[in-house]
Amino acid sequence: MIISLVLIIVIAAGGFALTYVISQRETFLWRASAGCVIGSAVYGTLGFALGSAIGFSAAASVIALLLTMLPLLLLIDTGRRAEFRHDWAKAKGKVQGASGVKGLRFFYYLAFFLLFFFFFDRAMIMSDQGIFTGGSNNLGDLPFHLGAIYSFTEGGNMPPMNPNFAETKFSYPFVADLITAMFMKLGAGVREAMMVQNVAWAFSLLVVFESFVVRLVRDRLAGRIAPILLFLSGGLGFIWFMHDAVGNAGGFMDLLWNLKKDYTIGEEFRWGNTLTTLFLTQRSLLLGLPLTLIILGRLWDEYSSKSGAFRRYLPFAVCGLL
Repeated sequence: MIISLVLIIVIAAGGFALTYVISQRETFLWRASAGCVIGSAVYGTLGFALGSAIGFSAAASVIALLLTMLPLLLLIDTGRRAEFRHDWAKAKGKVQGASGVKGLRFFYYLAFFLLFFFFFDRAMIMSDQGIFTGGSNNLGDLPFHLGAIYSFTEGGNMPPMNPNFAETKFSYPFVADLITAMFMKLGAGVREAMMVQNVAWAFSLLVVFESFVVRLVRDRLAGRIAPILLFLSGGLGFIWFMHDAVGNAGGFMDLLWNLKKDYTIGEEFRWGNTLTTLFLTQRSLLLGLPLTLIILGRLWDEYSSKSGAFRRYLPFAVCGLL
């Protein structure tokens, strides 16, 4: 777990520095979150290029890691360094001193972090009996992801081919699994690497999505509500749940800890929760969705400005590359 944590922090540091090229006047938390997914995208793309050129190995993973950190040199610039100090000072100001608003803000992010931690902890369960998953929708997807990951680590699958179909290219975005394989080449375990990445990307999506909604509607409360709707979606299943809870002899908590059926997908309707049907099973969405929102947010800022024209080319060149 420690190796995976160190690697994701190092990757995020490189992406953090790149955010000063893409966008100005952002919060420290947004830059750290955006930096996590940007750095991951850069790291995975470099791993793909280097693995295809010199073979997939620990050396290629190390070189990709060093190149991902290169954007930190951008902070040598006096103007960007001043922006960084300003963002850091504002971030410290938000956590110093006790107040009701600060407490609610802290609890909001903490609650989501704990949700992601305990949720993705059940994505892959390893025991003496074998490999299991806590999500029924993940029964087919987890083997696919493991097959892709081990095709890189054990088979040197470069350039990448779908391990399930001989001589067939991937039709699924494989960079998320490639990053996991790169972590493993540097000593991380497969379960720990997947979990750290999933939690980090999910939390980054939370922060980036919240910021994007505030950009669109200029309402901070809407920004707080939107991630709740995204991650805790599931249609009207709560109606059936409450009906069963009322009639359950053991009460509400007993039913909650001993669910007899899926309340989001059933005979009455199919409205799967995003965490259980999308982000758990199709983990590339955790990387691709926040990356898309970062770029759309930058475009929104430009088009909603008074000038209505692209004033600087470099930020959009970087966005285009991403």
